[in-house]
Amino acid sequence: MGGKKKALIVGFNYPESKMHIKSPANSATRFTDCLMTYYGFLSDDITLMLDENPRLNCNFPTNHQITPSYFTETMPSTYASAICTKLYQMITDSTDGDTLVFYFCGHGGRTPATDYNNNSGFVEYMCCSDGSIITDSNLRHLTECVSVGCSFTVVADCTASGGLIEGAKEILGHSTETPLTNKTSLTSNIWEPTLGTARRPLGILLSACQNDEEARAAINFNRMESACFYTDALLLVIQETKGNVTNWNLVKTITLMFQNMQWKQIPGLYCDESQMDLKFLGLNGSEQGL
Repeated sequence: MGGKKKALIVGFNYPESKMHIKSPANSATRFTDCLMTYYGFLSDDITLMLDENPRLNCNFPTNHQITPSYFTETMPSTYASAICTKLYQMITDSTDGDTLVFYFCGHGGRTPATDYNNNSGFVEYMCCSDGSIITDSNLRHLTECVSVGCSFTVVADCTASGGLIEGAKEILGHSTETPLTNKTSLTSNIWEPTLGTARRPLGILLSACQNDEEARAAINFNRMESACFYTDALLLVIQETKGNVTNWNLVKTITLMFQNMQWKQIPGLYCDESQMDLKFLGLNGSEQGL
């Protein structure tokens, strides 16, 4: 028997702002259902956080009951800090054998790195709807807190998401210049655990695009609802394989799908070479919730 399966799922639509988009809440909700359908996650072990109600036109075939919590202006901290705190709690409450997942869907960006030796030359970040950001170094800090015996996977469906775990080895993609997997901990503006040099695999990152590209969204005409390209493609591969797919095959298959459809968006895979051929979310056939 494997350990517990825990997930933090975040979708930002940025309501009542110039950044407003309709897809992330939908995509985050559907990814949550995927975890429950194919990977045996329990609703009590999933936190789904949104800033706007999803607008789904088709029910889930499994009829899972998903109750999200919502970001509000009355929260005592920035949204980025709240997310990092929840991630840190999930990580530190885990034990060997647990499977941990962080999914982010929304806007992203990058800015030239000037204050430390960044392996892509840019600070990549995820944008929250209150204006706060989660940077590549924030995620690096969090991955260093993960127990060696745990699996930690980050799925980032946002612009400039290539290289979002600073220092993680680039397996598929062209966003990083040099692998820096043994770097000392970086300066974080949100979370600052006391850490030494990382000399083990970091988390597994599946990015929607490279750090110089946009993550795209449109109407899914089969369901007639707003959807993010990357998450929809990821869910399609998981559905077709019933969840039995490796990290490398999952990202490579989505890449080929995008090429065939002439979408100018190249997904990425960032992990240790020992993790690329592991099953997505570290499961084997006997453990899947089919």
